[in-house]
Amino acid sequence: MKIKINGKEYLFEKRVLLAKALNEAGIPLPLYCSGRGVCGRCAVYASGQLSEKTESELSLPEGVRLACKTYAEDDCEISVSKKAALPVLCFERLPLHDHTEGYAVAADIGTTTLAAVLMKDGEALAFRRAENPHVTHGADVLSRTDACGDELCLALRELTAEFFEKFPVERLCVTANTAMLYLLTGRDAGELGVSPFNVSEHFGGYFDVGLPIKAYVPNAVSAFVGADALCGMLVCELYTEGGEYLLCDIGTNCETAFSTKDEIVCASAAAGSAFGELGVPSELICALYHLRCAGAIDSFGKLNTESDLVYGKKAEYNERGDSLSSEDIYRLLTDKAALSVTVKSVCGERRPEKIFVSGAVGSKDTELAMKGIGLLPRDAEVEFLQNSALAGAALIASHPKYEALSESLYKKCKVLSLTEHEKFAVELVKNMKI
Repeated sequence: MKIKINGKEYLFEKRVLLAKALNEAGIPLPLYCSGRGVCGRCAVYASGQLSEKTESELSLPEGVRLACKTYAEDDCEISVSKKAALPVLCFERLPLHDHTEGYAVAADIGTTTLAAVLMKDGEALAFRRAENPHVTHGADVLSRTDACGDELCLALRELTAEFFEKFPVERLCVTANTAMLYLLTGRDAGELGVSPFNVSEHFGGYFDVGLPIKAYVPNAVSAFVGADALCGMLVCELYTEGGEYLLCDIGTNCETAFSTKDEIVCASAAAGSAFGELGVPSELICALYHLRCAGAIDSFGKLNTESDLVYGKKAEYNERGDSLSSEDIYRLLTDKAALSVTVKSVCGERRPEKIFVSGAVGSKDTELAMKGIGLLPRDAEVEFLQNSALAGAALIASHPKYEALSESLYKKCKVLSLTEHEKFAVELVKNMKI
């Protein structure tokens, strides 16, 4: 059978997994979740004689498949950028009727990854992704405050160069956490790393970020609840009157926001470094749950030396033989505990009607694991958004009215300083278990 990959034909004798076909064609894709279909990072455009969609692919846009789950049954065609795989986004939530005509670009400067999308008349045409050049400084946000902003500007220019060279882009929105925005706009980010973590620039306007046109940069709520979190709130429609929704953005920096009738209570979790350094959050969360269910660790993360999955000071968590050390498990439990306490702090005694989870964690498998390790309430209704920051920035780039909506959301935000919360340390210890 013939498989056309990026316009070039390849011959295969029998049914083959798309990921394997791409690998043999010299375009290997990173399978961050070990082929379980939960991270979405191997998404590609594919058509032709393909296997039926799996459950993890049902929510993907038409023509988009996961290379780790889809088989070529006969002749077919695959299209994927050699620069980066197509990110799976929550663009199906975007109200496409609310847009201005023409081309627009949105970009999200993540602590680990840069992502950009080209829009035309409110619809996504192309995605690009690249590694943040500052990852060598460290996984956490504080380690970046003395980094060089010029490196970030150059990376953003390279990421979006093709969009601006080929299309008459008229609108641009760039979002990021507060530290990345400081660096991108040439500001001294040193104040963000020193108590009491003051913010002298909240953005919320048009700024020169080294691209052909000025970018609208949404408001940064605080030092550690950035414009990326505000864009996530926009996608979750936290501006809806009367709805009590929770946004939980899990990544290198974890942020939460809970909406009530009068305000949006926000906080940043003292968590995420383990997720940034050890691997994809979805896989790590599922690994903890699997090890606990299998009896390889107890409720406090201690290794069970009698388990077949434990050898030395490590526990094996998948068929490929990947493992976590006792130190890794402790770090993950610490991050999990901090995020759990943050969720409880912003919600207080209230139960959110719905929880939106953003970041590289989205699937029903991950939902079961998150509830199983006590990260989310067991009876909660959960919707996974993945890159809500980029989707929110795309909204703002598509129509000026979302600039105003984002500014209204910003004015409703109240930020909790959990490091000064006298109960935080006690609650952290209580939640250091599965």
